[in-house]
Amino acid sequence: MKRAASSPRSVITNVLTRICDRLQRKRIIEVVQNACQSTSCPVESGACCAGTTHTSPPTKIGRPNSEMTSLSIPQSSRTSRQTDIAALFDVDNTLLPGQASEVRFFRFLWRRGLVGWREFRKSVGWVLRHAPPVSLQPLRERKLYLAGKPAVEVKSMAEEFCRAEIFPRLSAQGLSRMDEHRRAGHHIVLVTGSLDFLMAPLATLLEVPTVLAAKLEQRHDRFTGSVCAPLPYGPGKRELIVRLTQQSRIDLAQSFAYGDSPGDVEILQMVGHPLVVNPIRGMASIARRHGWPVATWK
Repeated sequence: MKRAASSPRSVITNVLTRICDRLQRKRIIEVVQNACQSTSCPVESGACCAGTTHTSPPTKIGRPNSEMTSLSIPQSSRTSRQTDIAALFDVDNTLLPGQASEVRFFRFLWRRGLVGWREFRKSVGWVLRHAPPVSLQPLRERKLYLAGKPAVEVKSMAEEFCRAEIFPRLSAQGLSRMDEHRRAGHHIVLVTGSLDFLMAPLATLLEVPTVLAAKLEQRHDRFTGSVCAPLPYGPGKRELIVRLTQQSRIDLAQSFAYGDSPGDVEILQMVGHPLVVNPIRGMASIARRHGWPVATWK
């Protein structure tokens, strides 16, 4: 007796349910339910795969003098002629509170028709083949939803996306703190696992001279989906900062770092002035163990 062929809806449901079992992420369950009832983007609830291009400046973003919590910048902490003091800023959920920039970008591309169910299934398959329990590391290493996409088109959409969805959501407290560092003459660095072409417009807007971000491999002007080493997450962030200090006069003992998750622990340990911002995934406990101050930026 022949088995009845599974419907596309049931296949997708079964595959995504297996992801839920493997990653133990309750948010994805809601995504599955919504996705199987419509043709809309399956990451509306945020369950998704997780070079500087210049663009015309958007409407100026105000930087209010918000009340800062924890770790004020010492008046004596100014760059000297012999050394530079750095201010290392994570982006997702630090300068940009809430949902990660890449999750928002995936939804943006879905609405524009550049990605769809085909790309979503590729990412799902990659997770099922490679993800250990409670890990999103495979999705940090590969961006299969961008594999084969024209780099120029994706980067153009990235600039539009940043103006529409990233700039208005930047933290007022984070921008104010960055201005304090700028006035003190510090070397400001964005160090993030987000994609470099998403960070380039942000760096231009904020006048940040150095961006350490994920860079996608390209072949024949198209993205392959692979992230070039080192991956700027955890030990990879540390490696990139070490390279930066070897090329500059940065004194990490006098420098500052801001991060929200366990992936930022390495850079927080490297500096004399760490601050945990909007802690997630056990980061509040890690901060207590290390005696690091904690702040909430909105």
